[in-house]
Amino acid sequence: MIKLHRLDGSQFVLNAELIETIEATPNTVLKLTNSKVYLVRESVDQVLSRCLSYRRSVFEHLAGHPLGILPSRWAAGQEDEANP
Repeated sequence: MIKLHRLDGSQFVLNAELIETIEATPNTVLKLTNSKVYLVRESVDQVLSRCLSYRRSVFEHLAGHPLGILPSRWAAGQEDEANP
């Protein structure tokens, strides 16, 4: 979920998984997979950055560690004990 602002300044939270396209026309237009359309104050780059941060946090939670930092058992040349 990401926080965004409507053109009137009111804040809302959107499920980032539903965003199909993001356009700047000159307002930022979000088209969702369920055919809904939202106009937001944030730029395309801001929306994209929030979506990527959201996805990164989901994967870090699933992996149990920050992305880019691998557990020591995954170091090169070491095998996982469950999969020798």
